[in-house]
Amino acid sequence: MKVKWIDETDRSHTIPADALGSDSVEVAACTCGANRVAGTGKHIADDDRHYEARAVCISCGAHRGRLEVWPSTLFGLREDEQVFSMGVKVY
Repeated sequence: MKVKWIDETDRSHTIPADALGSDSVEVAACTCGANRVAGTGKHIADDDRHYEARAVCISCGAHRGRLEVWPSTLFGLREDEQVFSMGVKVY
């Protein structure tokens, strides 16, 4: 799985695994001084290969760009979610 932060200037930053938290991601500091963002409004991207969410500062709530999560997928995220919701086990 790969996680990217796309900042306010549309520059892409790959987030190293050790910077990932359970509910937030470590990024460059916000104007308030906080250096973590959380994703809100998660949805499957148009390409069906990754999730996108709006990135917001966990301290002041400022918009900080977007987060992208690129998991491994078998058939595309929409179909994967449908298969997994049916209780089918994939080995």
